[in-house]
Amino acid sequence: MRSKTRRLRLCLLLSLLILFSSVLPARADMFPQPSVTIKVENLPEGRVYATLLSKEPASGPYMAGEHIWDPELGNLTISETIWKAFNGYAKQDGYYFLGYIQNISNSRTFLWEFYPPQDFKLLLYLPATGTFLCSEKENRYVFNSTFTADCSSGSIELIRTVPASAWVTGLLVRFLISLLVELAVAWFLFNLREKHHILTIALTNLVTQGLLTYILMRFPPFSRLSWWSGWALLLALGEIVVFVVEAVVYTKVLDEVEHPKTQLVFYAFVANVASVFFGILMGKLFPSVF
Repeated sequence: MRSKTRRLRLCLLLSLLILFSSVLPARADMFPQPSVTIKVENLPEGRVYATLLSKEPASGPYMAGEHIWDPELGNLTISETIWKAFNGYAKQDGYYFLGYIQNISNSRTFLWEFYPPQDFKLLLYLPATGTFLCSEKENRYVFNSTFTADCSSGSIELIRTVPASAWVTGLLVRFLISLLVELAVAWFLFNLREKHHILTIALTNLVTQGLLTYILMRFPPFSRLSWWSGWALLLALGEIVVFVVEAVVYTKVLDEVEHPKTQLVFYAFVANVASVFFGILMGKLFPSVF
């Protein structure tokens, strides 16, 4: 009977891995992408162009240099005159112009949703008067950072506007998905079905998800690497910390005759791998939550 149960667990585990490999594309952009959204207020009527000046000379495919009208940078509608104006201002400011410009004349909303810089200044250009407005330095404070740019005083005041309710909702959804995945792995693959098993896993998951969220928000991705590599490495290190904490707790609290320590350590590993992949999948489906 025990041999049959082990074979069933192995089959379920292999099926899970096959599901991951078939559902998740092996691409660098499979992770949800961070973004910066800025609503610009109290500007005079007329054309307005916007960019983010970066503290670093590159962010993903965007980099400082003499490139103009690169289709991947979204500059097909930007004239050479506008581009040179931004590039000239950046050379005097000490921050880098990465080539990304948006015409926000109608929307009054600037959106950089693919590889935005971590540390930046908002730069606005009003060609009718040849005027530039530049904010003080800011940074992405959450994965999808939102701001209001108040220009009423003739300068730019950036105000962080992330709703606390949205942040809490996202955190709760991520915790719930992680908990359900790890409980499913415990129930179907490792026969951890007792009340104290479920309670221990739930409480431990609550702590470790909070720890992982803190790591991802507190520490920026490794700047010497590409954006994806930096975030992937930071996520991997955070997951290693989570795995170690969960493995220690489970071996201390759930150590029983039918659940030896090696099995509990293996459970912590499998549960975290499953949680990461489901988190990535849900992030692609519901980026506003993740």
